[in-house]
This record gives sequence, structure tokens and C-alpha cells, in this order.
Amino acid sequence: MVWIMFTTYRRGKLESGDIDVLLTHPSYTSTDGNAKKSQLLKEVVNSLVSKKLIIDTISLGDVKFMVSLFWQ
Repeated sequence: MVWIMFTTYRRGKLESGDIDVLLTHPSYTSTDGNAKKSQLLKEVVNSLVSKKLIIDTISLGDVKFMVSLFWQ
């Protein structure tokens, strides 16, 4: 798995209100179908929940999720 973290700075501000994480895997392609992608996403979410890193789930779909994480 490859995790890429990034953020945006709106209107030239020096601080960002959040970060985005792109999760991908070199062996997954757009032709794999949503079932395979959904399984990987569920495994990642379940792992973060079991480690008590997810504070709140805002949305959870087959290929995208939005959560609040505990970050130090």
C-alpha cells in the first residue's frame, strides 16, 4: 500500500484546516472493480478503528471515506 498525505492552503493562508490521504496499491487497477477496492478500504478502516485512531466516521463508501482521526 502507498499512502500519500497532502493538504491545501486556502486563499494564501499559512495554516491548513485538514489533510487528505490518498491510499493506493500498485497491484490495484481501475479494471479490478469496486468489490476488490471496497475490501481493501474496509480493511484499512477496520485497522484504524481497532487502533482507536478514528474518532468519528463522516462518510464511508466503497472507494472513499471521510473520518476524523486522532493525530499526535
